[in-house]
Amino acid sequence: MQDRISVNATVCSGRACIKGKRNSVYLIVKMLANGDTIEDILEDYPTITREYILACLAYAGQLAEEENVTAGERASRKRKGTMDSINLDAVLNKDGEISINGLPFKKGDRVKMTIRKEVATKKRIPLTGKRLLESGLVGMWEDRTDIGDSVEFARKLRENAQRRRG
Repeated sequence: MQDRISVNATVCSGRACIKGKRNSVYLIVKMLANGDTIEDILEDYPTITREYILACLAYAGQLAEEENVTAGERASRKRKGTMDSINLDAVLNKDGEISINGLPFKKGDRVKMTIRKEVATKKRIPLTGKRLLESGLVGMWEDRTDIGDSVEFARKLRENAQRRRG
């Protein structure tokens, strides 16, 4: 797995990614969790092999198997003692009660908490290359004579937007 997955602060914002590529482990695992098959991913990302996808799953499994650490310990390891915030996702076990243990704070430290109820959303259908091609978005401007090269057209749109802000 180490020969296929890398973590580098200067690549993919420090997230684990496929070595030599800019595809994060999170993206691959999330695609699988959303219902994409390995074949879908191979079709959408032709430079990735089945072995890379399996290495992503092995890496995610290794993280899940790591010792159970509290939110505070994880945050302090991540930020080496200097942390700005801790993000937690939790499901309440008892009405109106939240319990957080092991935070890296001392008596008298001032902390600020923001608690937000997560709104249930509809399950999103994952967008695959095949679905995108079937959507009608690809090629929707092919009849326009003023757009010869889509990359050039996108560059002109950006330049015009910058001039307007200017």
